[in-house]
Parts: sequence; structure tokens; C-alpha cells
Amino acid sequence: MNYEQIHLLGRIAAKNKIRAKSNCVIPSPDGIIWELQVPDQIRPMSEQKPLSPWHYKPWWCQPWSIMLTGVTLMSGSWLLFQTIWLTVLVCIPVFTWMGFFLLIWPKLMIRSGVLESSQPDSIQ
Repeated sequence: MNYEQIHLLGRIAAKNKIRAKSNCVIPSPDGIIWELQVPDQIRPMSEQKPLSPWHYKPWWCQPWSIMLTGVTLMSGSWLLFQTIWLTVLVCIPVFTWMGFFLLIWPKLMIRSGVLESSQPDSIQ
């Protein structure tokens, strides 16, 4: 199957909201009815998953690992030293680091458009 055929099938599937592995019946102007099998890789835009920057990061840079590391560092400083001023000194950069990578960085990645350029061509 060449690119034009895949693109045509994708547009038809998207227009008719056809799920993957379903048949599409298309009447043509000359009276011929075409029945096409829609390939797995073609999905309507409504069925595509939203872009997530976390899909491109290793396990040690996922939200759960960032949270676990931050909480461990903050609670560890308290359990080890039991001094409020030292725990606060540890918490300030840790909260800054967590806030950047959990709140700011994902939004910046989505806004930058880098994620869309790494996705396969979408059906328009």
C-alpha cells in the first residue's frame, strides 16, 4: 500500500469516525461501491491520544520518580538532622526542581511544538 492510499484511507476513516480494523464502504460517482479495510495504524484524530512529554523521558525522569526523589530528600533531611533550618534549606531547591519539572517543563514542551514534529504525520 503506498502513501497516497494510506492517506486516502486515513482521511476517509477520520471523516467517518471509523475505528481501526473496520471496513469502510465508499460509493463512487460512477456507481462502483468500494469496500476498504482500514489499517491499524490509521486512526481518526478524535481517537488519537494526546501528546505527553513524559512518553519521551526515561523511567528516572517520570513524575512518580521526581516526586519520590523530592519527598525522600526532604523527609530524609528532617529524619537525619532534625533541624528545621537545614530542612528548609534542603526543601527550597528541591521544591524549585520539582515545580519546574512537574509543572513548567511539560507545558513548555507542549507549547514548543517539539512533540508534534516527532509524531508521525497526522491526518488532516
